[in-house]
Amino acid sequence: MVTPVIGRFPHGSCSGAHAYDASNTGCGWISVDEQSYYIEPYANLSGAKLIGASLSGANLVGANLAGANLSYAVLSESITPRPSHIANLTNANLVGANLSNGFLPWVDLSGANLSGAFLIGTNLTGADLTNAILTNVTAANVTTCPNGVGWKTKGDEIYIYKHRAIGVGGCQGTIRLSWLDLKVWQTGKIYVDGS
Repeated sequence: MVTPVIGRFPHGSCSGAHAYDASNTGCGWISVDEQSYYIEPYANLSGAKLIGASLSGANLVGANLAGANLSYAVLSESITPRPSHIANLTNANLVGANLSNGFLPWVDLSGANLSGAFLIGTNLTGADLTNAILTNVTAANVTTCPNGVGWKTKGDEIYIYKHRAIGVGGCQGTIRLSWLDLKVWQTGKIYVDGS
């Protein structure tokens, strides 16, 4: 399937019209592996195969990406300086999504549901994980945390629940999730401040 010329990403309408927009909207048609997808807020991209997709500045607020494969996807232009076009995945459903080796610096994942997501090798430098749900996320020491530090492992997983954290490994330093401060140090132990 060929990507339609009218409304090609990132110059498509975000209103559902799938038409051309002269400004950089972060919406529009993309093609990945001979499949076409329309990028827009609240899009249903469940199970989409977006392997290696270039989605810098994508407007995917509230989108359903459950089970989508975004391995090697690029959702940000650079780490430094902070880019002007950053993907917005606020409140997106990323349950079980494969974000392995994805490039997500500064991406807004606030309120996103990343339960069961695969983050091995994912670069999350500067990403906003405020109120994100990270239950049963799988990551490894090649995953870059929001603070730019590699994920520390003693095992490969950290299990984060609404009011407590159990497990081993994780990001060294502090990840702010508004209701929870997780401090994970090289010992692999998780210390929770507050409840």
